[in-house]
Amino acid sequence: MITSNSNSRIKYIIKLQQKARFRQEEGLFVCEGVRFVMEVPVNLLFEVYVTPERASDTRLSAWLDNITAAGIPINEVQESVMNHMAMTMHPQGILALARIPRASLEDLTDEPHSLIICLEHVSDPGNAGTIFRTAEAAGAGGVIVDRLSCDCFSPKVVRSTMGSIFRMPCVITDDMPQMINKLSSKGFNTLAAVADADTVSYDAVSYLDNTAIVIGNEGDGLSSGAIAACSRSIFIPMHGATESLNASMAAGIILFEAARQRRHADMV
Repeated sequence: MITSNSNSRIKYIIKLQQKARFRQEEGLFVCEGVRFVMEVPVNLLFEVYVTPERASDTRLSAWLDNITAAGIPINEVQESVMNHMAMTMHPQGILALARIPRASLEDLTDEPHSLIICLEHVSDPGNAGTIFRTAEAAGAGGVIVDRLSCDCFSPKVVRSTMGSIFRMPCVITDDMPQMINKLSSKGFNTLAAVADADTVSYDAVSYLDNTAIVIGNEGDGLSSGAIAACSRSIFIPMHGATESLNASMAAGIILFEAARQRRHADMV
């Protein structure tokens, strides 16, 4: 059992929690909590840390036996050590390291009638995680994120996805306008979500063909380059003095309009 906060593995986990570059270099990220850890696909599960009290939980015992049989290392840690390395306010006594899922643009675009959500400079982890979860619920095939957005495998984003991080392929791009041009060359309708009421309403366009919805920064919106690269801009009509919606709310409204159209066209 690990009983010291100075243990090298504990320091390693804390560094993974805190450093985006280190996560990318190591190809690993941290998952916390009973439900979330149990959702990690076995092929992505690297190792598990658990307190003795949690290890005896009847909900976990069979799962831990299966993980052991699959050759996944399980390390018991003292509760105080778990509390030290966990990022949640109320740790549940179990934490896992998972391999970062790798996806290519082809993984997102090879299916007919693909629906993709693109995030440019989205800085709030809660927004990013919620968009992953909403995109999965709306039937999207994946997420494209630029490097100036928050790290998709940071603890806050991972928790906000509620497991969707394992089911939604994610592609990272250095240049969103360039990525939009690539999508256009693959036959995608690329739609820039903006706050400009002079553009087309989001529910007046078709989402039945290959479609990429591009969402921008919470305060500044999309860059001029991203807007120019898109085939058209769309907006969400609003009443009152509100100028714009939360990024995840806007993404959800547009994604579920796409889902509605596809459902009525018997495409989902």
